[in-house]
Amino acid sequence: MKKVLFFIAILIPLLNLSAQQTDLPTYGYHYQAIIRDGSGNVAANTPVQLQFQFLDATNQMQYQETHTDTTDQFGRVAVVVGSGMDPEGLFDTLNWAARKHFLGVAVKLDGATNWKAHQS
Repeated sequence: MKKVLFFIAILIPLLNLSAQQTDLPTYGYHYQAIIRDGSGNVAANTPVQLQFQFLDATNQMQYQETHTDTTDQFGRVAVVVGSGMDPEGLFDTLNWAARKHFLGVAVKLDGATNWKAHQS
């Protein structure tokens, strides 16, 4: 019985480690949103571009990136901010402790030409 318990005690942590192996970057943070059109309807299965900007307290852009994805059947999109395309600035060198940072999010739906800023 002790051998079985020992084997299980060794196996569980190994399974946990293998479950954590993904292709995601080692930095950044996860961002999820439900995308809606201008009428408030869920934009299901729709191509979308997301733009993230980190601004300082004086509204100066410190970092910007974009993501291209497709929403799921619920209009949900999930990305890792810090791993986007066409970055302006360096995400790795943002000094989070030195000053306040604000996140700006803008969206382009299904081939739109203009960014629509998120409003809450």
